[in-house]
Amino acid sequence: MKKIIALLVAIIATMTVNAQVANYRTTKFYTRENTSRGWTKWSSPQSSNLLLQIDFDNDYVYIGSQYEQLYKITGIKDQYTTREGDKVVEFTFIDQDGDRGTISLTSREYGASQIYIRFNNVNWCYDVVKL
Repeated sequence: MKKIIALLVAIIATMTVNAQVANYRTTKFYTRENTSRGWTKWSSPQSSNLLLQIDFDNDYVYIGSQYEQLYKITGIKDQYTTREGDKVVEFTFIDQDGDRGTISLTSREYGASQIYIRFNNVNWCYDVVKL
């Protein structure tokens, strides 16, 4: 599993890891919900300034929001490059409440990085920068 998390290093373009924990700062936040009519469009971006940490030794992703988010990575789901040249790695996780979902780390061709957190009923996305 540690090799899978180490792959995150290569996916986020701005990341160079010399420590066991990689620190990021979120800059924007987007949400969407799964309603009886299907998925809503992504919300307009909201400013965000949260600490996001990837713990390579323990396979955790932590986001220090108002309600702290802790995701235990349980496996790799997929990795691919989009037609636009974006690199994506998807992982399965269990959160602190026992809910399951996926985390996608995306490194855009133009240099931006995002993390998507997906549950069956809600998704959110953070734009992130390396600290």
